[in-house]
Amino acid sequence: MVLFLTSLGIMDMVAGADNRFIPLLALNKNLSKSAIGSITALGSLVEIPFMLISGVLTDRLGDRIVMVLGATGFALAYYRFTAAQVFTDFALAQTLRGMSFALYFAASLALIGRLSKGSATITGYYGFAQQVGAVLGPIVAGLVSNYIGLTETFIMLSLLSLTGIAPLIPIRLKNRNKE
Repeated sequence: MVLFLTSLGIMDMVAGADNRFIPLLALNKNLSKSAIGSITALGSLVEIPFMLISGVLTDRLGDRIVMVLGATGFALAYYRFTAAQVFTDFALAQTLRGMSFALYFAASLALIGRLSKGSATITGYYGFAQQVGAVLGPIVAGLVSNYIGLTETFIMLSLLSLTGIAPLIPIRLKNRNKE
């Protein structure tokens, strides 16, 4: 459970930071305000069908595998943002980010539902990990952006996404040994 919550906290740090820093990066690349609004909305639009797809994939492949796919997609999306120059680049990166968000977080909800077995305490820990990540993400991203650079912030987000996979590996190996 601790490993899962660690992964969730890391991924919420990433997701909490991206919502604030994708528009800043787009503005830094001289995209119009309407383009920035469209890019922001695109992520949520893509999440809608992928939440359903994530549920189907989670039932077929297992929650942790889908979470790893989502975290890997996050890493690729943030890396893609580092090279984004025009609207199309941002739109492609944001599409991948939206798909990845849906995969990771819908699968994490399935996992917490399975682990909680009627216990609200575990759900409370889930919410706690989410909120800690949502607070720390923008703070850390702001510091990196301010002292190192905006592009480097997205490199950090990419690396953090990969770090979010690590706590899931022992969980997967432990379950595989039980089978």
